[in-house]
Amino acid sequence: MEANQKEFKNAPFWKRLVGLLIDTIVIFTIVLIITGQDDNSVISLTISSFLGSLSGGPIPMFLSILRNNSPHSIDTLIMLLIYYAYCLITELTLRNTIGKLIIGLKIISISTGRKASNMQIIGRALCRMIPFDVFSFFNPNPRGWHDSIPKTRVVNK
Repeated sequence: MEANQKEFKNAPFWKRLVGLLIDTIVIFTIVLIITGQDDNSVISLTISSFLGSLSGGPIPMFLSILRNNSPHSIDTLIMLLIYYAYCLITELTLRNTIGKLIIGLKIISISTGRKASNMQIIGRALCRMIPFDVFSFFNPNPRGWHDSIPKTRVVNK
């Protein structure tokens, strides 16, 4: 058993989901500002990207974009890039995403029980790209691969 593992309990899945919804709203706003598209187009892309991230992650979503060659392919790719950049930048600078901050969560290193290191944050960002990461939450001790592989944990503050 790793150090401090008993001291910190995983944040509930529903709380993480609410944080993700808040982050989705923030990302929606960023995309709206960057792309200058109308609200309906960005809302559609945001919902599509959110559901895509829940259903299988970026790699299957990206392959689907390439296969379909739809007019929104570039927009969806930009949305994915903004999502990953947002997570990486906010977690490196704030040690959290805005959604986690608002909902009262924090990311810690399992080995120290303190804030996750830069390498762990980068590891989280890379592991988010693992297809079907969301399914790693469906077990008796729900914890995403983007947490378990870099040895981090999302806990209540």
